[in-house]
Amino acid sequence: MPFSRSALQPLTEELSRAADQGLSLPFWWRDDDAVHPSSKLERLIALTDRFGIRPLLAVIPAKASPNLANWLAEANADAAQHGYAHANHAAAGSKSCEFPDRLSTEEARNLLHAGRRRMDALFGRAWLPIFVPPWNRFAERHCALLPACGFKVYSGFGDAPTLPDGVQPANVHIDIMQWRPERRFLGAEVCLAALAREVARRRQASSSQNGTIAAPLGLMTHHLVHDEEAWRFLERLVEHLSGMPAVRWRSVVNFVS
Repeated sequence: MPFSRSALQPLTEELSRAADQGLSLPFWWRDDDAVHPSSKLERLIALTDRFGIRPLLAVIPAKASPNLANWLAEANADAAQHGYAHANHAAAGSKSCEFPDRLSTEEARNLLHAGRRRMDALFGRAWLPIFVPPWNRFAERHCALLPACGFKVYSGFGDAPTLPDGVQPANVHIDIMQWRPERRFLGAEVCLAALAREVARRRQASSSQNGTIAAPLGLMTHHLVHDEEAWRFLERLVEHLSGMPAVRWRSVVNFVS
């Protein structure tokens, strides 16, 4: 079911205010857990292609198939390293994390390097030196390992941890999925309200700094687990955003040097 006009109104109003202030709002798209070509991945790229969007695919190195590399070579998308095996190493009862604080520095370094070797074997130079931690969790003490492991960008969720020199943040801010107590689409009204708040934050910050370009706003999806309601929401959302004067869809390479 299409989302209602009332649910869309706060987002529309915030984007209109941004346009009135002469602001450009960069939006970008990250899709997680890519491992092989599929009808769902093709559906994602068909949608992004329709609106000239180049998404970043967070690829799980240990699970990715050579077919994914062959497919991606012909697709309008970029690839990044999504951990190593998307395996949980957190203590029992803790939130899932592949790189928790309890992991030794050597163990964390070995996993990062193993992931890079696999990405290099699959994609050669056709992937970006961006690290995306599984479950968007990465113990802050492991951040110091990122430069030596060849990463120039860290992409998590929300506010980035303290990153070492030479590593830039490129975080996402909107997750359309609910993961607990059951995995399902979060719902149009909740997603739209969250987007409106993020746009408002950027508009207000840009106004106070007399800026013309707000901080990038990242959309996170997981193509493998989307149901039809999630797909319909994304199609309607992207169509609406792409028609708003303040919105500028960007590839991650457009705002990360």
